[in-house]
Amino acid sequence: LIKEYSRTSGRTGRVSCEIAIFLYDHIRLFKLALVSYLNRPVDTSEIALAEAYKDNGPYEKVWQEILNEYRTMVKLADNINARIVFIYIPAQGPWWEADQYPAERLGQWTKLYHAGFINLLPAMEKAAATERLYYEKDGHCTPAGYSVIADEVYRKLVEQGYIP
Repeated sequence: LIKEYSRTSGRTGRVSCEIAIFLYDHIRLFKLALVSYLNRPVDTSEIALAEAYKDNGPYEKVWQEILNEYRTMVKLADNINARIVFIYIPAQGPWWEADQYPAERLGQWTKLYHAGFINLLPAMEKAAATERLYYEKDGHCTPAGYSVIADEVYRKLVEQGYIP
């Protein structure tokens, strides 16, 4: 925009400065609007995550896309004679029976493709009874949560023969 205006008008410095100020002001407004939008309360009652946990449900296409990406990863690992392990880390609880679905589906899929699989849900459920594993504000793991993950992944890698 600046280059084209400069070419046709012959005015570069002043126009460049005016455009820069315009963009700065409008980008600043955009940033404020974006921050306001991102910090708004979200009504999660309308989000039908349970629908994602159904075979051949409305999210089946998404599941297939994910599994196709995983298939590619398995092929790449096979091409270099490497073993691959998929790790299921659950989102913040509380966990319900339906929350078993992703781990069960991925576990079955990894058996079909002879890939390793570690389901961290049981370890996280057990540890959550005595310590806080996730931050409530953003759902990321606390240091205690990451400790459970690291310990369980190491234990399972040894148990499954990936680490001697």
